[in-house]
Parts: sequence; C-alpha cells; structure tokens
Amino acid sequence: MPEMNETGERRRERRRRATRRRSSRKRSNQSWYWLAGLLVLVVLSAVYYRQSSCYEMCLGEQTIAVVADKGEALEVWEAFLEKQEEKLGRAVVTDAQPAFTRVSKRKAGPVSTAELEQKLAAEVALKTEACVLKVDGEPFITFLDQEELENMLTEYKERFIPEKDEDVSLISVEFAERVEMVKELVDVRSLDTEEAVKEKLYSLKVPDTIHVVQKGDSFWDIAIKYETTVSELLQLNPQAVPEKLMPGDEILIKPGKPQLSVLVTMETTVTESIPAPTKYIDDASLLRNDRRVVEEGAPGEKEVTYKIVFENGHESTMEVLAEKVLKEPVERVVKRGTRTFLARGVGRNFGVVSATRVTSDYGWRIHPIYKTRRFHEGIDLAAPVGRSVHAYTSGTVTFAGRTAGLGLAVYIDHGNGLETRYGHLSKIYVKKGQKVSTGDKIGAVGSTGLSTGPHLHFEVRKNGKPQNPWDYI
Repeated sequence: MPEMNETGERRRERRRRATRRRSSRKRSNQSWYWLAGLLVLVVLSAVYYRQSSCYEMCLGEQTIAVVADKGEALEVWEAFLEKQEEKLGRAVVTDAQPAFTRVSKRKAGPVSTAELEQKLAAEVALKTEACVLKVDGEPFITFLDQEELENMLTEYKERFIPEKDEDVSLISVEFAERVEMVKELVDVRSLDTEEAVKEKLYSLKVPDTIHVVQKGDSFWDIAIKYETTVSELLQLNPQAVPEKLMPGDEILIKPGKPQLSVLVTMETTVTESIPAPTKYIDDASLLRNDRRVVEEGAPGEKEVTYKIVFENGHESTMEVLAEKVLKEPVERVVKRGTRTFLARGVGRNFGVVSATRVTSDYGWRIHPIYKTRRFHEGIDLAAPVGRSVHAYTSGTVTFAGRTAGLGLAVYIDHGNGLETRYGHLSKIYVKKGQKVSTGDKIGAVGSTGLSTGPHLHFEVRKNGKPQNPWDYI
C-alpha cells in the first residue's frame, strides 16, 4: 500500500508539471503574438507618417518649394548649380545653402522635379564675378567678359571720330563722363547680353532735333525758325549745300544727347587770310549808311594752329594755339557818308568795341577740319572779357537774350532795313523794345555760345541779308 500511494503521488506531480509547461508555452506564444502586432503597428505608423508628410525647402529665410524627398531635392539643387556654371563658364555662389523642415501634406502638396527646377531658376539669386561699368559712380552695364566690353566701348567711341585729312592730328578720344570698370559679385539675373549692352550704349537720352525741308525752304528761313544762324546749321550739316536744298532733305538743328558723350580732340595747322585794314575817307556827299570802296586793298596770310574738340561728332570748341604771319595785308580805302553813327577810331578802336585784333573776317573761309567753304556772317573782334560794347547807331532793341550759337546777344533795328547784331557777350545792359542812341553801352565782351575765346561777333544786315561790316564801321 505504501508503494501504491507513492506511485499515485508521482503521477499527480507529473500531471502538475505538464500543466505548468503547457501554461508557460501558451503565455510565451501570447507574448510573441503581442510583440509581432506591435511591430506591425509601428511599421504601418512609420509608412503612414512618411506618406502623409513632406519637406519645406528653404534658402535662408526664402521658401523655395515643398518637396517630397530631401535627397532628390538636393540632387536637383546640385544639378541646377552645375547647369548655371556650365552656361556662364564660371563659378556661381549663393548667400545660403538649402535647409529642410518637415511639414504635413495636408497643408501643402510637394512639387514635381520639373516644377522644382523652374522655381530654382526663377527665384534663386545666384551670384558670379562680372565686370561692372560705372558712369559717374552709378552702375550702367554689367557684363561677364571685360575684354569684350572694352572692345565694344572702343568701337562706340570710334564712331564719333570725324573724317580727317593727313595733316590733322588726332590727340585724344575720351568720355565726357567719369567712366570706370570694376570687378564685383553680381546677381546673375542682372547680367547684360551683348545686344543689351549695345542697346544701352547707342540709345539717346535726348533725340536729335531734325527739320525736314519743305518746298520753298531756305537756310535763312530754317535758321530764323529755330533761332539759330546759317553758320551754325552749316557746322552741324557739313555736307549740306544751301543753294541745293530739296524737299525731303533732313537738316540737323540740334544734336541729341547719347548715354555716354565722347570728346574727340584734334590739332591742325592751316593757312588763313588776314583781313586788310580799312582806311575811311569822310564824304559829305554820301548818306549816313552809304559806303564807296576807293581801293580794294589785299588780305595778308597767316599760319594758324588750332585745337578743336568735337562732342559726339559735332564741333564743340575751337582754340587757337599759335599764329604766324606769312604776308602782311594791304590797306583798303573806303569813302563813307557823314551822318551820325559810330566810326572806327585810332588803332584798334572799331567804334562798337575797342579790340586787340581781328580774329575772323566776313565772308567765305575754309573750315580747318572739314576743308569745306563756310560763310562767316560778321567779323570777330578779340577783346578782354567785360570790355564795353556800344550801339553802332540809334535804334530799337529787337532781341536781348541767349541764342544757341552767339550765346548772349543783342539785335538792334536802325530803320530802313538796317540791323546790327552783337554776339558772345558776357553781360547785357538793355532789354527788348528799349530805344538806344549812338554809342550807348549795350553789353560787355564775353565768350558765351560757340566761341573760341573772348571776342565780339559784330554783324550788319540789310533787309535780313548779311552785309560786309567793314563797309559800315
């Protein structure tokens, strides 16, 4: 019996152990199931999170676009930089590198690769080193190739060099403005193309003033219409022939102003005539304004060296550098009526002004540069600035002000179609409509307008046509 009890107790113990093992295996299986489920949940959550979120791509504080993948966006960025460097042929830089911030797709959808490329091209400010042309300190042109830009500037300046003979020396060709080239980092989008550079260079700030010749027009009519002189028109239109104007011809009245003004300086030595001094013999049988030439006399010759400056292809100033007399002039003798008017006095007193010399005579002369005949409508009497200028005879002031060529000028109507003009004054002492008497002080010698130095330009006109002043003073 004791043995049987022991055997039964063992069986019960084995059963208890078996039950515990089965319970342990069941609990172990449940744990694995739970862990597997948790892992699946984590994976699904990660996939969902990845699929439901994207990235905001920024450069500094500038938002470029929302992208789905950072890696792909960076590849597009690098390709964009390489493409720009290949296009420009040099390195480019940016102020910042791309940064990414995760955002929800619910707020913003990501762009495609093509859309990202377009946004980068449109919105990213790339910089590269370029040549900046500055005019008076302000940027004017931005160009990659400095040598090519210098060639374009040289070509631009050369177009303003007038045609010249072999005896005319070219001294300098330079810009009137302060022009400089500097190397700077610039926004690629601000670079000028070759076409844009030429368009900027050759455009005008102010257009030319052009007169289209109509039937019946003459140089005299055109000069009066635009308040200028025939000599000034001929200077601006050296190829024009006043006697052969045709309807449709274009006459330049006032040159336009380009973006960059070019100054061309030349020097030349020419032979010019010296006006013959005039000896007057009073004749009571002649009226006040009548003149009779007794002896013609003969002009002398002199060698004159000029410095001439052209601005944008048109003569701006002419300066006498040296003079040498080759042949003395022969005196001219003229009878004049003894009526009241200013007369030439002793030495260089020409009545209207006390001058030091005659710098330019009345009539046709050869232009120093163009070698064409030009008509000088008066005489030029050199005198110091400020010296008094007097009315030739009594009359009424018809003009007192500034003109394009004569600068400050006074016109006086003396009646019977006689008019005198006084140009390049520094001061005017009369006004339009004022009555003046013989010898009245009407102004002071100057160098205003188109002038080579201080002098009085004195003109005499009869019924609007220029007369030889030597027949009157």
